[in-house]
Amino acid sequence: MNSSPNDHCFAYVKFSGLFDPAKLSDKIGLPATKFWAAGDTHPITKQTRKFSMWKLESRLPHSAEVEEHVGDVLAQLAGRLPQVKMLAEEFNGVMQLVCRFKEWTAGIHFDSKLLAAIAASGLEIDIDEYFTREDREAIPIEPPIPAQ
Repeated sequence: MNSSPNDHCFAYVKFSGLFDPAKLSDKIGLPATKFWAAGDTHPITKQTRKFSMWKLESRLPHSAEVEEHVGDVLAQLAGRLPQVKMLAEEFNGVMQLVCRFKEWTAGIHFDSKLLAAIAASGLEIDIDEYFTREDREAIPIEPPIPAQ
C-alpha cells in the first residue's frame, strides 16, 4: 500500500474470551500491550467487562504502511507461532488491521512470506478501513455508469 502522509494505520493481535491475561502472557512468552480481565470495570462506561482481552500492538508509528505493521506484530511473535495458533483456536485470535485514509489510496498487499506467517499463526484477519476525506461525497465509490 502506498500511504499518503495523512493516512493513519496500525495493526495488533488480540485474543478475547474467559481467561486470565497474565496466564495468556505466560503461555505466549510476551507481555500484552493492553489487556483487561472479565469482571474489570470499563474506565469510561463503568460497566463490568464480560470477557477478557489481550492485545499485542505494532511498535511502529501510525504513519507506517499497514503491511509493515503486520510484519512488526509477526516479528514480535516469531518463534511463538505454535503457542499463538493453539491460543487463537481457543480464544478468538485475530490479526486486526485498521486504516484511516484521507486520500483514495486504499490498497493492501501481503507477500507470500507474510501470508505464510499469518497462516501458521492460526489467526483470523479483520480489516477495518475508514475514509475520512471531508469531501468524500464528491468521490464516487463506483465509477459512474455512462448515460445511454
